[in-house]
Amino acid sequence: MILRHYKGFRRLRWKEIITILIFLWSFGIYSGNILAQEKGQGIGGLISPGKLSNAHSDIEGINNCTKCHQLGGGVPDSKCLDCHNKIRERIEKGKGLHANAEGKCFKCHTDHKGKHFSIVEIDKDKFEHEKTGYKLEGKHYDIKSKCSKCHGTKGSYLGLNQECTSCHKNRHADQFGSKKCLECHDVKAWKPAIYNHFEKPKFKLTGKHKDVECAKCHRDDKFKGTTTVCSDCHKNEHKDQFLGRKCDECHKSEGWKPSKYDHEKNKKFKLTGKHKDILCAKCHRKGLYQNIGAECIDCHKNLHKEQFADLKCTECHKTKEWKPSTYKHEKNLNFKLTGKHKDVKCALCHEKGKFRDRERACTSCHKDEHKKQFAEKKCDECHKTEGWKPSTYKHEDNQKFKLTGKHKDVLCSKCHEKKVFRDLERTCASCHKDKHEGQFKKRICEDCHKTEGWSPSTYDHSKNMRFKLSDKHKDIKCSICHSDGKFAGLDTSCGACHKPNHKVERPKECERCHTVKTWKLDPTIHAKRGFPLIGGHAKLGCSDCHKDAAYKQPAVSCATCHKDIHYNQFGMFCKDCHSPVKWKPSTFTHAKAGYFGLGGVHRLIADCSKCHSSGQYKNLSLECYNCHKKNYEGTTMPPHKEYSSIFTTECNKCHKDTDTSFRGIRFDHSFWPLEGRHSTAPCSQCHGR
Repeated sequence: MILRHYKGFRRLRWKEIITILIFLWSFGIYSGNILAQEKGQGIGGLISPGKLSNAHSDIEGINNCTKCHQLGGGVPDSKCLDCHNKIRERIEKGKGLHANAEGKCFKCHTDHKGKHFSIVEIDKDKFEHEKTGYKLEGKHYDIKSKCSKCHGTKGSYLGLNQECTSCHKNRHADQFGSKKCLECHDVKAWKPAIYNHFEKPKFKLTGKHKDVECAKCHRDDKFKGTTTVCSDCHKNEHKDQFLGRKCDECHKSEGWKPSKYDHEKNKKFKLTGKHKDILCAKCHRKGLYQNIGAECIDCHKNLHKEQFADLKCTECHKTKEWKPSTYKHEKNLNFKLTGKHKDVKCALCHEKGKFRDRERACTSCHKDEHKKQFAEKKCDECHKTEGWKPSTYKHEDNQKFKLTGKHKDVLCSKCHEKKVFRDLERTCASCHKDKHEGQFKKRICEDCHKTEGWSPSTYDHSKNMRFKLSDKHKDIKCSICHSDGKFAGLDTSCGACHKPNHKVERPKECERCHTVKTWKLDPTIHAKRGFPLIGGHAKLGCSDCHKDAAYKQPAVSCATCHKDIHYNQFGMFCKDCHSPVKWKPSTFTHAKAGYFGLGGVHRLIADCSKCHSSGQYKNLSLECYNCHKKNYEGTTMPPHKEYSSIFTTECNKCHKDTDTSFRGIRFDHSFWPLEGRHSTAPCSQCHGR
């Protein structure tokens, strides 16, 4: 029935029929039979292994098998190239990816996998483009996975033009003719161009020209025939004042400003001093450079208002510095400048630009701060030009009030408030506030204070019969005890100044525990009270034991402060095993206890909790097994648990508490005497491991 579908079957010879059957067997029987059964294709599945892709849909059917397959099996490249002429032509010319392929088209392009199967499968990320004869570099490499950027969206990847203009717009409009784009540009970046403008003979770029963008000079993408005249690009700021002269005579490409014009060679006006640093535009206003006035007043304002019309500016001023003036006031017979007057700016005395016929009295410039209290005297009797302050007036010569001690350093204004200098009151209270608030009315200030220093007071407290200062009290500031400025009738008890921290009834006399030498407790006090502070107790603070400030005779039992970790198993006699000098390790000795002496390995155990893990210290079992259960069950050589009939839990049969090690203990092997080599052999040799 299969062969009936083949046109002209009756005209075929038997040899031809056999060849066809062999071909059908090679393609259908092996692979298509299973596929046909799974997909229910019936007998057709025996002939074709699957549908062709849409790309080959025009040759679908058993009549066209030989267009791709040769009789006897196989898909030769020649069959593929019979249809794909363009690829064959490129292979023959040695161009493109297929020219470098190793043959066997079907290795990369398989079919019979369904209508929608893509024969051309390209991994864009892993595809090696250099095999096509065009290596992707620079910016081209960045679009590697975006093939459509160059190859379009039609899916054709054959025979692309490799000229730059095939993808990129020619912005130069064929100004460069046959020149290749890569002479001025590269694939790394289109801009800036790599065109070497610095060595080209027509217009070499130097100085600031190197940093200018191409478009600034080459406007509208015009590159050929670009002008090289300065004024074609740069504005003519001189307004044709220098016609016939070249710009590079005064300007350079390194910088248009400042000009390199040498003003020193100008016979009409040479630049000296500060004139050298002035911008051209300051003098050459509005771009005017020729026929400019050379007199000072042509540029500088005449601040003197014709007062010195008979003099030239250069007699008092120089180009090096306008201010200060070079005019020497010391030569002025009417008013020589001395002291601080030398440093005063001219304008402070010569207000409003007035320089001639000035009044020379001090009050013409200086304010009379004394308000005519010394009208009969001259200013220079107390003040000098070297400094108005301090005054040269000598208060030591004043018979009414001589300045001594700290009074010498006080500013005049502190005592002479409101500029009053005459008929002042001379008592201390007139200037100093009475901090004692009249407590010492019968005394004068000089009894306790001196002008050399108000503090500390010269008052001798050691002569005070009510409260003499000694030891630590001597170093205390007055204000600590005499707070709020109270000095007379103060309470002299310790509690008046020292805040007690004893909540319980304390001794009436602080001196019983404290002294003025030190407030800290006398360490001998505790010994006198029957509880000497030794060992760890000596390092404690008072509050560690006397909590809540309870200092009245506390209980001296250890349990008062220390937690009983023995849970009263040993009563309250802590000192039997512990001392304040050394709490750990305990002084308790197992040997004296009489019921379990620590010997052998047990002697090496320093931590009591290893055995007394539950906190129980009394009535513990003395059986080894109770502590060494894990050791008994875990021993494998020999295995105690396995041979419990031999190795009972009576450990002391083989092990002694005096043994320094429980390993290698001699077992009583008398039931089978160990002689000869058996005596030195390890247990495992006979008993295994």
